[in-house]
Amino acid sequence: MPGNAKFVKVVADELALTEKQRTFARHVADGKTLKAAAKIAGYAEHDVNSGGRVSQLMQHPRIVAYIQMLHAQNENISQMSRKKVLDGFLEAIEQAKMMAEPMTQIAGWREIGKLCGYYAPETKNINVNVSAQRVLGQFESLSDAELLQVIDSSAELLVEEAELAAEMLPSAQDVADGTQSQLQS
Repeated sequence: MPGNAKFVKVVADELALTEKQRTFARHVADGKTLKAAAKIAGYAEHDVNSGGRVSQLMQHPRIVAYIQMLHAQNENISQMSRKKVLDGFLEAIEQAKMMAEPMTQIAGWREIGKLCGYYAPETKNINVNVSAQRVLGQFESLSDAELLQVIDSSAELLVEEAELAAEMLPSAQDVADGTQSQLQS
């Protein structure tokens, strides 16, 4: 283990982190809240309470890399894996099921959902091709009056299309006559 700690310090030095940043990262990796880790690391009370400084620390790529490295080290030391954690949750859920404790089961499933990333926000990518962007740009450049004219002309086209479709449909009398002829045969 002492060699492992030396390796972590060398990597932290290579990441060019200050002692405060390393301390902050170590406490975050150990499971402390971000504010608590910042306080322990020695950041000013007003920086910690405003949240701005803590947010900046968590956006620092070297700090994030160091925290990830510490998590990997902790995982290695404890011989833990995502599969072991999932298996443990599933076992606890089965025990809760046998004891008829639905809230405990729900809590277990919630943890599994978090671990699997099911609660992460969904991202949707919408690709608009160049011609659609061009048309959109044309609409954005129109005045309100011009937009109303476009809407009115579109409404007129829809009315014309509806009238053509209505002409192509059989009349009610034709339907009635067809129904009677089918009944008679």
